[in-house]
Amino acid sequence: MFQQLFNLTGKTALVTGASSGLGRAIATAYAQSGAKVVALGRSQQKLNELSQESDQFILKNIDITDKDAIKNMMHDIESENIKIDILVNSAGIGKKSPIFEDKDDQIFEKTYEINVTALWNMTSIIANHMKNHKIAGSIINIASINGANCLRPELSAYASSKAAVLQMTKALVGELSPYNIRINSISPGLFHTPLTDYKLHNTELKSQQTKNIPLGFVPDPIEIAGSALFLASNNASKYVTGSCITIDGGNSWGG
Repeated sequence: MFQQLFNLTGKTALVTGASSGLGRAIATAYAQSGAKVVALGRSQQKLNELSQESDQFILKNIDITDKDAIKNMMHDIESENIKIDILVNSAGIGKKSPIFEDKDDQIFEKTYEINVTALWNMTSIIANHMKNHKIAGSIINIASINGANCLRPELSAYASSKAAVLQMTKALVGELSPYNIRINSISPGLFHTPLTDYKLHNTELKSQQTKNIPLGFVPDPIEIAGSALFLASNNASKYVTGSCITIDGGNSWGG
């Protein structure tokens, strides 16, 4: 029985932001655990590289901020009789939004468009798909420790958007539970991804960053895989919904 806790054979997962970083690590872990993975990403080249790792991937190069594109994708998926059991909302941006700089680059609006509105649209469309097909589904939102109590200067747009993700996850429990759909979140701390490479690309920089991490290291993206597998598996986390798993090496401990 316990050997099957993280076996996703026969399941299909849809992972946004699957072409790089945490999303790619999660997509790869699911594929290696037996799931078919609908991998969404903005870079066709990176998606193609992902597909070379396994024949478990179904590649979709779409803009997740385009609601009609999501609907059309789901129409195509359903026409092929594919059922989505797992949704991971991993795509997001984290640019600085300093309040004392007069910029006209709409960073705040763009951050919410991707981190909140697109996540809501994807969740709504997939949740309705799960309900209509009577799927005991699992939805996993990638939040951040910056959305809770680990705040950083000039990250108000990112932090507040991830706080919205955390609250949205909790708020949807009551609506989704009657249809046997679970929803949870993961709040990562600092991981070494393409997004954070600018401050981790050499030994000196990485050493500076680890000073704030009680466990004393910056992990590679694959370290998120265990928690993502746990929340995806109905065998492992059947009684878990509305929860958030923090993965930050103790960074938000505050000691």
